[in-house]
Amino acid sequence: MEDEKTEIKLKDLFKTWWPIAISWVLLAFEPLFFSSIISRYPNAKVNLAAYGNVAWMIPIVLQSPIMLIQAASASLCKDKETFYKLRKFANWMGVGLTALHLLIAVTPLYYFVVRTILNVPEEVVVVARQGLIFMLPWAGSISYRRFHQGILVRFGHTKRMSFGTILRLISDVACVALLSIIPGINGLAVATAAQGFSVFLEGAYVGIVTRPVIKNELKPNTGGEIIRWKSFAKYYTPFMLNSIIFILYNPMNSAAMGRLPLALASLATWPVVNGFANMINNLGQACREVTLTYIRHEGAYPVIRKFCIIIGTISVVILCAFCFTPLFNWYLRVVVSLPSDLIQYSKLTLMLLIPVGLTFSLSNMYTGLIAYSGKTISLLTSTIVMLLVVFVGLMAAIFLQPFEGIFAVAGVYLVASIVQLGWLFWTNRDSVSNLEFKHS
Repeated sequence: MEDEKTEIKLKDLFKTWWPIAISWVLLAFEPLFFSSIISRYPNAKVNLAAYGNVAWMIPIVLQSPIMLIQAASASLCKDKETFYKLRKFANWMGVGLTALHLLIAVTPLYYFVVRTILNVPEEVVVVARQGLIFMLPWAGSISYRRFHQGILVRFGHTKRMSFGTILRLISDVACVALLSIIPGINGLAVATAAQGFSVFLEGAYVGIVTRPVIKNELKPNTGGEIIRWKSFAKYYTPFMLNSIIFILYNPMNSAAMGRLPLALASLATWPVVNGFANMINNLGQACREVTLTYIRHEGAYPVIRKFCIIIGTISVVILCAFCFTPLFNWYLRVVVSLPSDLIQYSKLTLMLLIPVGLTFSLSNMYTGLIAYSGKTISLLTSTIVMLLVVFVGLMAAIFLQPFEGIFAVAGVYLVASIVQLGWLFWTNRDSVSNLEFKHS
């Protein structure tokens, strides 16, 4: 990996970080926005179930193989020839995942997936298919957008990424307003049609604003070796498997809460609390892109590490501010409209999740470092170790029944996130030492 000699400071990292952080927080808000739209239409309960468990969840599962294509693009696309070669992979992944989406949506495979695998109620099966069809642009747009965003990250054009997210959310609102005037349209159709179009629009925007970067800043290859497909497969396969395996996390939690005390309240409350915590912790998600942008610079690692600790601490402080003031009660009552008897469980659960903001920021820093160093297998093993801790912890909770389900899930998640961070630190200590030695 090549190094650059420009000295960097914390303020440089903050300039790169804040547009991406805004994007991640806004993206975490998008499904909450569409859920609130669906809830305002007739048959809201069935349509919400169809959105959350089929029309939104299946595209999220399908996109998992290309979730980290942005990190690969930012790390590997050092010249135009490599960019054009790896763009073929991103395009074919988009086409393949879209074809699989279409196959599930319009063939009898839909009933096998929704009835047999997901086991959703029959009224949801009938309604959800329309929404799944409207979400057809999802995987292809995500693959195209993330791959090109990697180029923006590599060259520090992160504001263009945030403008894309803002454009997407403006399109969400505009589409909802236009579609809502159609007589007889249901809430699920409004939400999924708006979301499917808006993610396509964002992808097109990112492609347009990336063109001058590719033309002017991505230099031709000057005789260096272009990555071979075999080497790329060795590099990217752990990234792909990591995202696919991580999908097991949410079903494990749901299955455990259903077998622990306070099952119904836990299942109703956990998505609200976890969704809020993730929205705040997404400030640390951008630490991955910051690391990928600056890790090539001489002397960068200590500055990046300090920066990620600061961002993690900010997340912790924000969660503390909500936990120990009336702010979280206001959010739950006014924004979420959570039943009053569930609020006490929510606040205690959020307290357990407070330290995750710091572990999340540092884990994303290591993801960027891993993409740069090429030791992608360490990210995969860290996720496997994390899920093993979750599995063992939840099995122990089910056997011993020491806590209500939501507290057990939150506590196990905290422990698992700490273990994962420790694993990332241990398996990447040589890479960190090399960076500190080379840049000392």
